[in-house]
Amino acid sequence: MSLLQRFALSLALLLASTATPAQTMAWIDGAFEPSYTLNCAHGYSEVLTQSLIGYYGATDASYPKVGDPYYVRVLLGTVGAPCAGGAQVSVRVLFPLATAPVTGDPLRPIRCFSFPLSNPDQMAEYTDGSCPLTPTLIEPGVWQYNPTPGFGAAWPVPTGQGLQIWFPVSSQVVLNGIASGDDARFFGRIWNIDGVYSPESFPRQWVFVAPAGQDLIFENGFESSQARPALDAETIPTPASPSLFDVHLH
Repeated sequence: MSLLQRFALSLALLLASTATPAQTMAWIDGAFEPSYTLNCAHGYSEVLTQSLIGYYGATDASYPKVGDPYYVRVLLGTVGAPCAGGAQVSVRVLFPLATAPVTGDPLRPIRCFSFPLSNPDQMAEYTDGSCPLTPTLIEPGVWQYNPTPGFGAAWPVPTGQGLQIWFPVSSQVVLNGIASGDDARFFGRIWNIDGVYSPESFPRQWVFVAPAGQDLIFENGFESSQARPALDAETIPTPASPSLFDVHLH
């Protein structure tokens, strides 16, 4: 079984064990997007990295609401074997309409994790100061989440390892997933520097942002006027939070 297949199987087993129909809050992720390299030993083309982008929200689309802080994440793993031994990864994200980073929230800092692809639930958080306190705006609407200056220009992700970057944002308009088109899309621009092609990959996900002050509950597929309690701490993910890879709200 290849490293890519083991990565996919490990993630599937992890997610199957954590995501349940009763779960209200979860990572709502887009599909994996590959990049490609040349295998060092044999010279054939192979997948270098797999990356996705998603957000932490309510599966009934009641959270986030306009003005709410919520987490977005980029998740990737290096599965190919270039001669460089992996990839140096630069993480850049184009935000949806009227969406900006949240800074200065002690409950929602940027968080950075590494993990082995063979056990993606074994996440180790970066605590050496390399995880940035704030992102860098590199062009209109595009924010970069690279290591803190002094820790290198990109994230080292060796073959067999993965990376997660969690970052808080807030949207100031209602967004209706793919029905809102590009206005509601997080668009990753992940630069995978491998000494061969150094390709980019472009994971994406569309977000639902409900009207401010309106608590939505969907009953039998239709919106209900029933109020729901505040989500409070439920809106802050933990490394054990489930992910709905197989549930796409877009």
